[in-house]
Amino acid sequence: MRVGTTLLFKDGYCYQSYGWNMLRPLGALQNALDHLDKYELDEICILRPVRNNDYTYLKDIEELRNAKSSTPLAFGGGIRNLNHIELLEGLPVERFVISSALFNKNTALIKRLHAKYGEQSIVGFIPFANKTQLQVFNSLKNCFQSPQSLNESALKLCDEVVLHDCDSEGDYTGFKLEVVSALGIKKNKLIISGGVSDMARKEKSIVFEPKSILICSCFLLLWAWGFSSWLPVAAIRSREYETLEQGL
Repeated sequence: MRVGTTLLFKDGYCYQSYGWNMLRPLGALQNALDHLDKYELDEICILRPVRNNDYTYLKDIEELRNAKSSTPLAFGGGIRNLNHIELLEGLPVERFVISSALFNKNTALIKRLHAKYGEQSIVGFIPFANKTQLQVFNSLKNCFQSPQSLNESALKLCDEVVLHDCDSEGDYTGFKLEVVSALGIKKNKLIISGGVSDMARKEKSIVFEPKSILICSCFLLLWAWGFSSWLPVAAIRSREYETLEQGL
């Protein structure tokens, strides 16, 4: 099983998200990548948390273009039209992550990514919440919607699909595995994210084993693990937050 992490990246800085409603600054992109490279992860997924308005796409693309990492990178967030795809050429990334395009009945954008970068380069990203009923997040409309609003044809064009548990991210509450069957994502193309830190620590005891997991709070957990043992996220969050630039 592969283990990776996610970094939220916008306007030159990286952030960590908790519960889909709180951001913690982590510092500059290159500093974050340098730190994570030490742990030899299988992949670092760099996501831009944009909604219906996106004013920093060009700036973020240029900063990413200059980034260096020994870990394979994936990138997504704001790839919404054919012109955006042309700007991706030359980026130091192996895979591209799409989200709002999964709701679009027109699959031209995904097919263009296929033609330019190969079918294996496309990763779908589905944030979901499941408090009273299962809903998925459409970033373009900036709201949660019914899972039926997803385009099945678009999902089939993805080499892998990330299911991201918005309720559990940055915590030990645990990924809601029952959502996997509810959304019908095949195990051989599934990546789970959000509340999976404890699953990574107890990898051999996982009954349901996806193809890959992304530890969204990996930045905190690996930092703690490097000095002692895996510490609860709550214990780390109770301390004064420092950015990478201040020497996390």
